[in-house]
Amino acid sequence: MEIPKEFVKTYGNQVTLKVLADAEWKIGLTRSDGIVWLQNGWKEFIDYYSLAHGHFLVFRHEDKSCFSVTIFDIIATEIDYPYEEKESETEETEDHSVSV
Repeated sequence: MEIPKEFVKTYGNQVTLKVLADAEWKIGLTRSDGIVWLQNGWKEFIDYYSLAHGHFLVFRHEDKSCFSVTIFDIIATEIDYPYEEKESETEETEDHSVSV
């Protein structure tokens, strides 16, 4: 995916991608033949979400270099990925009270 040069001038050489409430993905940008592309971390993002030829992604600019990403399968149905709760969120919601 080509990134507009003005975006890179304004926000730098890294973007953050978020799918639902899942973890944030820091993706590095690289320049080749005057074109800016998603590079470092992009393959891991693709592998994690099992993206394949025919899937398409909608990027919505949230703030600065952060984008929310909606992923659709080959028949244009949004993929409903399960939410994976982070350890820090689990720790915050655990009840540590003691009954006497």
